[in-house]
Amino acid sequence: MNRRVVARIASGVALLAGVWTFFLLSYPGFDAVILGVKVTTHEPLRPLAITLLAIAVLVAANGVARTVETATSGLLWIRHIGGRIDDRPIVGLLAIAVVAVGVGWNTRSAGGADSYGYVSEADLWLSGHLTISQPWMPKVPWPGAGWDFSPLGYRPGRDDTTIVPKYSAGLPLLMAFAKRIGGQPAMFWIVPLLGGVLVLGTYGIGRRIGSPAAGLIAAWLVATSPATLMHLVQPLSDVPVAAAWTVSLWCLLGDTTAWALAAGLAAALAVLIRPNLVPVAGIMGIWLAVEAWRARGTDRTHRFRQCLGFAAAVLPAVVAQAALNQLWYGAPGQSGYGSLSELFAWSNVVPNIKNYAGWFVETQTPIAVLGIAALFAPGAWLWPREARRPVVVLFALLAAVLWAEYCAYSVFDVWWYLRFLLPAWPLVMIGLAVVMVRPMRSGRPLVIVAIAILALGLGLHGLRLARDRDAFEMQWGESKYASIAAIVRARTDPNAMIFSMQHSGTLRYYGGRMTLSFFNLEVPLLDSSVAWLAGHGVHPYALLEDWEVGEFRTRFSAKNTLGRLKMQPMLEYYGPARIYLFDLLRPEDADEPATVRILDAPHPVGWPVPAPPAAIVFKN
Repeated sequence: MNRRVVARIASGVALLAGVWTFFLLSYPGFDAVILGVKVTTHEPLRPLAITLLAIAVLVAANGVARTVETATSGLLWIRHIGGRIDDRPIVGLLAIAVVAVGVGWNTRSAGGADSYGYVSEADLWLSGHLTISQPWMPKVPWPGAGWDFSPLGYRPGRDDTTIVPKYSAGLPLLMAFAKRIGGQPAMFWIVPLLGGVLVLGTYGIGRRIGSPAAGLIAAWLVATSPATLMHLVQPLSDVPVAAAWTVSLWCLLGDTTAWALAAGLAAALAVLIRPNLVPVAGIMGIWLAVEAWRARGTDRTHRFRQCLGFAAAVLPAVVAQAALNQLWYGAPGQSGYGSLSELFAWSNVVPNIKNYAGWFVETQTPIAVLGIAALFAPGAWLWPREARRPVVVLFALLAAVLWAEYCAYSVFDVWWYLRFLLPAWPLVMIGLAVVMVRPMRSGRPLVIVAIAILALGLGLHGLRLARDRDAFEMQWGESKYASIAAIVRARTDPNAMIFSMQHSGTLRYYGGRMTLSFFNLEVPLLDSSVAWLAGHGVHPYALLEDWEVGEFRTRFSAKNTLGRLKMQPMLEYYGPARIYLFDLLRPEDADEPATVRILDAPHPVGWPVPAPPAAIVFKN
C-alpha cells in the first residue's frame, strides 16, 4: 500500500474519531449489538487516542512538510467558505433547536412552589378573579389559619377570607394569553419560545456592536449553558425575564425613537415578570439621558426623544405593578415575598459572592471569567469599532447591578440558583466571545479554526454538564405532582382536607382537594385541628413525600399523638419519589384495608389538565 493511500485512510480515521470524541463529550454514548457483535462506546478518551494515532500515521506517511501544506490549504479553504456563509440562518436553527429542547423535555405540568404559583395564577387572570376566596376560614378556631390554608406560592390576602399569589404578574399573563389561544399545553410553550428569543437577542446584540461572529459564539454559549437548559424546561420566570431584558438592550442600541420605545416595552415586560429588577430599567434610562446630554444640536433633541419614548413605555408597568402590590399586599412597595429588609441584607453579600462565583466557574469553566473581565475593559484594542466605549460601560453597569442585587438577596445553597443571574448571561457571553474573536482579526486560518473548536468545546461541555445534572430528567421528576394528585382525587372523600407541604398547591390544582400546609400549623395544634375538622364533617388526610415523613414526625410527635404517624398508610406511590397517603382518622392498630402500592409509569405522556376547583363544606 503506497503512502498516499495510507495518508488518506489516516485522515479519514482522524476525522471520524475526532467527530466521535466530540459526540461523547456531550452525550453518554450507548451499548448496542450490531451484526451479532456487542458495541459499547461511552468514554471519549479512546476515540481521542485513535484521533491522535491517526494524525501521527498521517504525518509519517505524508511527511511533516506535506502535511502542513495540506492542512494550510484546507484551512484557507475553510476560511474562504466561512467568510461567505451568512450566520443568521445558523442562529435561527440554533434558536429553533432551543425551542425544540424546551418543548420536548418540558415538565408539562406545575410542580413545587414556583411553577405551581405561576401556572395557577395564569388561571386566576383567565377567570377575572385575582384573589382566591375561602369564605369558611373565619370559622376555623385556631390562630394563624390564613397561613395554614395558603399553599406554596400563596399567602393570606388583605382580609380573612382570601389568599393571593406571591408571584408577580408578567409570566402568568403571558401564560394566560397562551392558554386562551392554544389550551393547557400552550402555557408550557411560553418559556421555550422565550428561550429561542433569548438566543436571537444575544446574537442581535453582537450584530449591534459590529461583530456577528461574537454574537454567534455568545448565542451558542447562552443556549448551551447548564443554567439556561435547566430552566428552559420548567414554567419559571428566569428564562423569560432574561429574554425580555436582552431584547430591551438590543432595541436600546438602535438609533431611532421607535427602537427606544420598543426597548421600553420590552423592559416593561421584564419589570412585570420580575419587579425587583426595575433598577436595570433605571440604568438604561440614565444611560440614554447621559447620551442625550453629551450630544449636540439636533442629535441632542433626537436623544431626548429616545429618553421620553423609553420612559413612556416603562412607567405604566411600574405603576401597574405598584397597583397590584396595593391590591394583594396592602402597599405599593410590598411584594409577595415580604419587605425589602426581609429579603436583602449586607450579611448575604459575602456568602453569595462565594456561591455564585464558585457555581459560575464550575458550570461555565474558568475561561468564562474572561467574559466578565472584558466588560470592564472597554478599549478599542479589544472591542469592535462599532462598540463605542459608552456601550461597553452600559454592559458593565447592567451586569454589575444584576450581580450586586442578587449578592444582597437571600442565600441559597444549590448551583441552579444561578438562574437569578441569567439576565446577565448574554452580556457575559458577549464579553467572552469578544475575547475569543479578538485573535481572529489576524486572519490566520489556524487561529480561526482553533477558536471555533474552543467555542464548540465550551458549548459541548455545557450540554454534557446539563445532562449530568438532570436538566433533561425534569419531565419525569416533576410528573409526580399531577400523577399523585389524580390518585388522591380518586381515593379520597370530596370533602377532604389534605395535610401536606410540597404538594399543597398541586393537590388543589390537579386533584381538586383542599389542603392545609402543615409546615405553617402551630406545633400543639395537630391533634386538635384534626379532631375539629372531623367534627365538622371534613375528612383529614396527610400526603407526605418520603423526606417529609421525618419532617412531620420531628415537628409534631412530641406534643401530638398523630404526629408519630403510627397508622399504616392507605397508599404508597412509587415514581420519581416515594409518597405516602395517610388517613388521619385511621386507628394505629388497624390492619385492613392493606396499603395500596402504585408504581408510576417511567415515561409520562400528555399534558395534565386542572381538576375542578377544590371546595369544602363545614357541617354543624
